[in-house]
Amino acid sequence: MTTTAGAFRRAWRQVPRLLFRPFRLSFWLRMALLYFLMQGFSLINLYLQFEEHTADLDLTQISIWNLKLLPFLITATVTLLVGLILFKIIATFYAAASRILFYDGVRTGLMDYLSSFRKHCYAVFCYFVWKITFAVFALTGFIFLSICALALSAWLVEMKGDQAGLLLLLTLGIGGLINILLFGFFYSITLDSIVVPLMIFQDYGVMKAWSRAFDLIFASLGEFILYAYYRFTIGIAETIIFLFAALFTGVFTYSLIGLFHVSGVMRELVLFLLTIPASLFGAFFLLPIPILKDAFAIAFMNDLTGNAAYSFKTPVKKKESVILSTPEWNPTPIPTGPISFRDIPLEEQNSSLAYSSDEGIASKDKEDGETIPPAG
Repeated sequence: MTTTAGAFRRAWRQVPRLLFRPFRLSFWLRMALLYFLMQGFSLINLYLQFEEHTADLDLTQISIWNLKLLPFLITATVTLLVGLILFKIIATFYAAASRILFYDGVRTGLMDYLSSFRKHCYAVFCYFVWKITFAVFALTGFIFLSICALALSAWLVEMKGDQAGLLLLLTLGIGGLINILLFGFFYSITLDSIVVPLMIFQDYGVMKAWSRAFDLIFASLGEFILYAYYRFTIGIAETIIFLFAALFTGVFTYSLIGLFHVSGVMRELVLFLLTIPASLFGAFFLLPIPILKDAFAIAFMNDLTGNAAYSFKTPVKKKESVILSTPEWNPTPIPTGPISFRDIPLEEQNSSLAYSSDEGIASKDKEDGETIPPAG
C-alpha cells in the first residue's frame, strides 16, 4: 500500500543514518562533488558581457586592411560556437552521470565512481540522450511558440483594437505561463522521482520507463499528487536555503574579485572560476537536502511498486572477527601387542595408591599360585 507520509518518515530517518552513522568524510566529499556536477554549468554571463562590450563597436571605422582578417574572425567565431556546444554536451553528460550515481549512493550508502558507473552505464546513456533530445525539442518549441505569440499579438491588435487586443493577449499570456509552469513542475517530478529510478534500479529504457511511470501514476493518482505537494514544500525550503547560500557565495566571490583588477569579459571569467570552489563548499554543507529528496523518492517507489530493488542498504561498520584458537590434541598412541601393567607410567602423587594396588594384585596372584613381586 502506497503511503506518502510513511515514505517521507522513512526517508527522514534514512538521512542521519546515511550521513552520521557512521560519519564518513570520504562519502560526504564524493556525494558533494556529484551534487555540484548535477547542477551543471552555464556560460550565459560570459556571453552577455561579450555582447555588452561588443555592441558599442563602430563597424564603419573598420578599414579595408582589417577586412583581411574577416576569414580568421569567421573561423574563430565558428570554433567558439562549436566549442560552446561541445562544452554544453560534456557538461550535460557529467550532469546525467552524476544524477544516476547520486541515486545509487543514496540507496546503497556507498560511492565508488567507477564501479557504480559500470553498473549503471546503460541508465547514464539513456538519461543523457533523453536530456539532449528534450533540450532540442524544448528549444524548437520555444522558437515556435514565440513566433505564434508574435503573430497572434499582431492579429489581436488589428482585430480587437489596441486596448482590447493587449488585454486579451495579456490574459492568454498569463494562462499559458501558468500552464507551462505546471507542466514543467509535474514533468520534473515525474522524471526525477519515477522515470530515473526505473531506469537505474530496474534497467528500463527511456520510453518503457515513461510508459511504466504513467501506469503507476494513474494507479495511485491521489498519492502522487500528495507526493508532489511534499516535494513542492521541500523545494520551497530548499530555495530559501539556497538563496542564503547564494548570497553568501556572491559576497565571497565579489569580495575577492577586487584583488584581480580586471573588468569586462575577463572579470566575468574570473567570477566564474571563483564560483566553482564556493559552489563546492556550499554543496558540501547542503548535501542533506538532495539526499532527503532522493531518499523520499526511493521510499515512495518502494511503496508504489513493492519491488525490493528500492529498499535501502545502509552500510554497517564491519567488526573484526575473533578466531578462537583451540589447543592441539596429541593423543598418546595406543600400543600394540600384549599389555603389561608394568609398562604403565605412574605419577608421583599417586605412587602410594599404585603400590597398594600392585600389592593387592600380588596377593591375589599368590592365592592363585603365581607370584608377581610388587613394583618398585
